[in-house]
Amino acid sequence: MDDIDPYRADATTDERTEHVVGVLLADPDPARRYRTIQALQDGRLRDVAVISLRQLRDEHGTTTAAGAAVGISRQAVDELLSKAGAPGARQDRLARDQPAYQYGRYLATVRRIAEAIPNRAARDRATDRWIRLEAQATQTLGVLPAVAAAAQTWLKTVRVRWQAGADALAADLDGVGAAVAEWAAGHEGPELSMQEQSEVWLGYHHERVRVRQARAATE
Repeated sequence: MDDIDPYRADATTDERTEHVVGVLLADPDPARRYRTIQALQDGRLRDVAVISLRQLRDEHGTTTAAGAAVGISRQAVDELLSKAGAPGARQDRLARDQPAYQYGRYLATVRRIAEAIPNRAARDRATDRWIRLEAQATQTLGVLPAVAAAAQTWLKTVRVRWQAGADALAADLDGVGAAVAEWAAGHEGPELSMQEQSEVWLGYHHERVRVRQARAATE
């Protein structure tokens, strides 16, 4: 694990997974380390999500480093979540009925919009802004208005050069946006619980995997 730099742009999913699992198993909290081992052995991915988020927050607080660390965890678990036959697949499916899961799908769609901006310089600026927004959005609903505003601004930029793509992205966003807005309006306070954060995480990654698989099927 020491030889792996998961922050490398070309780091593979396997390298990131090895890094994240290694960090979790090196947790100085013995009780939490035990729960991690049990969750990994049982394939309970939602539990692993909750445990890893707690550990990363303990290590990094609310700094930019925390956002980067959580982002690496998300990338690392992509492959695990795409395996429908994994032991934890049933528990993951149950999370799909939760509004926080749909919020995760919403966030993944906003990221796709930022990544679809044709102009490279504008896309890089949007991506940088999205990284900052995402680190907050997965913890609190307080930034949802900023996320929604950014999505609409980026959609306008995409539509200038790619009308059909912008329309498809807008349809995907609208497909979950209304339910997310209703849930957020009735949510008790802006902060998300650790359980909700894990459901956001799952929704985010399932949506990323779904889009990637759909794209591969058409190539």
